[in-house]
Order: sequence, then structure tokens, then C-alpha cells
Amino acid sequence: MMVERSDEFPLLIPLIWQGDGQNASPGNSARRNLYGNRIPGMPTTIFGGTRDEVGGTVGEDGTYMLNAFRPHYHVIANTPSSLEIDMAATREGNILSVSATVEVVNNITATNNRIIFILTYNISDSYIASVVRYHEQNFNLTGVGQTHTFTQNIEINPAWEMERVKVISFVQTFSGTREILQASMPTIMGAPQNLAYQTDFVATPPEIRLTWDEPTHLNATLYSYIIYRNGNHHTELTTPSFTDRNFQLNSVYTYSVVANYSSGVSEPSETITVSTSISDEPYLGAPTNLTATKSDENHISLEWTTPVYFNTTLLHYKVYKNDSPFTETEDTFYTDTTIVADGTYKYYVTAVFTDGESDPSNSYEMTLSDSDIFEIPVFTQLGNNYPNPFNPSTTIYFDLHKDSVARIEVFNIRGQIVKTLANSLFESGRHSVYWNGTDENEQNLSSGIYFYRLQTDDFTETKRMILMK
Repeated sequence: MMVERSDEFPLLIPLIWQGDGQNASPGNSARRNLYGNRIPGMPTTIFGGTRDEVGGTVGEDGTYMLNAFRPHYHVIANTPSSLEIDMAATREGNILSVSATVEVVNNITATNNRIIFILTYNISDSYIASVVRYHEQNFNLTGVGQTHTFTQNIEINPAWEMERVKVISFVQTFSGTREILQASMPTIMGAPQNLAYQTDFVATPPEIRLTWDEPTHLNATLYSYIIYRNGNHHTELTTPSFTDRNFQLNSVYTYSVVANYSSGVSEPSETITVSTSISDEPYLGAPTNLTATKSDENHISLEWTTPVYFNTTLLHYKVYKNDSPFTETEDTFYTDTTIVADGTYKYYVTAVFTDGESDPSNSYEMTLSDSDIFEIPVFTQLGNNYPNPFNPSTTIYFDLHKDSVARIEVFNIRGQIVKTLANSLFESGRHSVYWNGTDENEQNLSSGIYFYRLQTDDFTETKRMILMK
């Protein structure tokens, strides 16, 4: 009942000296004797060591107990204390080092005073905190202005969930009223420790892997970790590790981590610096993960992954078909619409950089049967080029209704022929030709509007395309 009403009694510390129900808490007998063994059963509440309320309820909601507790609680909560306690704690392995700095702010007349450190463990969400560690020390401060720091090492069970652990210290007189003079329960929001990294710049995409140790925290719930990269909020996650795949090679990055608690955020971890430079030499990675699918009766669609590269610039990709250059594209996909016969078609892709051409990607073979192939086109026609506009290359498609000598020519805006792409006998079916934006002397042409024309013995058609650099 008192746990459920924690919002109404924020200064109340619900403890049980019964342990896990089988093993009594340390100091259990001494605590009972301190009150003359006047605590025969459960539930029991001691208010400041001056008044106890024991057992008995009227009605299922425990109204009698609640009404009895409430006025005593408010009297004690509003009574000024003679002491101020400032607690701190650090953890080293399974030892929790706790300190309590106590200052006397009003004279103390009580004698036989002690400072007590207890560690509690919340066995379950429906069970109030059980005392599992208990330590006493003599307390001899009495005059205003006197101060002293008391320290205590407390052993932690490595099997405990730290979210359920709390540390409390209080000063109590062990004579007369047994009054508790002051209590403190610190909030400890430790920073992540031992931040480290590993890199893998050959992975696709490249990776920076961060790891760190879970921080020490008491009386605060750890919600998440916040990653800062180059001093800016980068991402937030709940596990003590992170893999960064969104960065530039040949750069320098700094990382730090803070823990996000129910009561606020911790101090940042140490800051690490990661260089993503490997070499001053160009690295021309090959495209990876090439796949091919039959997307239509005579279309084969290719897709691949951008390669890893640095100290160079990626210009475009070159698609090879049956071990011969077939087309170029700036995209990481391409659809071959020129399949005219059954058989096996082999594809692979290279990346073209300012410093040269990469090794080929994995190859992919696609086998088509007669049932996969289009019938002979109903009529001859000139198709569109793709892409359009283009830079630096494009592919021109055309259909032939019958075997024909087909001539494909490119004209500039003045009507001058700048390149003949085809002038030979073609079988009936769908075909394509490739133009890389050069003239007959393989010199690059300037940006502008160009025209391409298909001419056979009984057909002529012209279309427009744009070279854009």
C-alpha cells in the first residue's frame, strides 16, 4: 500500500528487515531490540524513530493504517533536522565505496549516536526494498559547524540487477527516543566507461564500431545511451555498442557517450578520435552484390551496390555483357531490353574512376528459353534513348520487323553528322546501340541538343536527345 502511494509520501523509505522471506536482513535482531521488541508483526512503520504503527487494517483498502500513518509522516517530514548529509558512491568491481559528508547545522543534545549505511534490494516490483547489507559507525559530531566524511565499502552480489539496488545512510540516536536525525539516499548517474573502437574500411559500407562498459548507477533508472559525434548529437540507443556506417573516408571524427537516466544525463565518457584515412594512394573498389532478374519477357534488370573507394572520384559504371563492354550508367541499376534470342547471358559491372577502372564485380548469368523471348516486332520503329538527358553516355533502342541493313547516325543542331553508330545487317528483333558522347575521332562533344536517326531500305525516323555536362 505504501509503495503504491509513493507519490503522496516522497520522503518515506519503505524497508523490510525480513530479507527474502527466508533469510532475515543483517541487523534485524538489533533493530527489533532497539524498540524493545515492540514490533510483533507486519506491516510496521517507524516514523523518525519516535513513533511506530503496527499491523491491523479496517477494510480491504487498509484505510485505518493509512489514516494513522499520514499525520505522523507529515509531522516528521516538516520537522527541521540538525544535520545535512551529502552522499556519493563509486563502484570498483563488486565493491561499492560509499561516502557521507555530514555537517551539523543545529546543536545535537542526544547521545549514543551512530551513522548507519544500508543497501537494499528490490526483490520484485510488488515487494518493498529488502535490507541486504547493514553497517554501523560511531557518530560523535554535536556542535554547529562540525563536519566529517564517513566512508564505507559495501559488497555487491554480481548477480544483482543494479536497477533494483539502493544505498541509504542515516544518523540515529540509540538512546531515549531513538530518533533518526537525518537520512540521505543519493542519486548516482555514472558515465559510460572504457569507450573503445574498431574500424573496418573494406566492409560495404565501411564501419566504425564503438563499445563501452555499462556505468555505475544507483537510485536512477538507465534509459538509453546518447552518442555524440564531433560534438553533435548523433544517435540514441539502449545497448552499450554502436556501429557507425554513415561517415566519409579520409576524415577525422570524435565520439563520446552519455548515459540518459530517469533523473537526467551523466557526464560524458572519455572522448576518442577516429581517423578514417587508410592511405594516400587511390583505392578503386569494385561494385558488389550484382543481381539480375527477368523483369519482362525480354528484359533483364541488373542491380549492384556502390563500391568502397577513396582518394579518387567515381565517374560512372560500365556494364559488360558476355565479356564485352555493353553500356555505361551513373546509376546502380540497369535494364537490358535488347534480348532477341534464347541462351545464357553473362553480366558484370566495373566502376570507372578518375584514376582508372576497378576490377569487375561478381558475374551473374541469366538463361532464357524461347518462351521468354518476344516474338518478331510487328513493325520497325526507333525507340527512345536512355537516359535522356545524359552524361556521358546513353543507349538508343530500335525494333526491326525484318532482317535489314540499319544505319544509326547522330547529328548536331546544324544537321552535321558527328557519329555513325551502326551501319550493318541486323536480324529482325529488338536492338540497341551505345553512344559515349564522342565524335568519329573519339573526341568529347560539348553539351547541347543532338539528333539520332534510324534508316533502313524502307524506313526513316529521327528523334532528339540532350547531352548535358
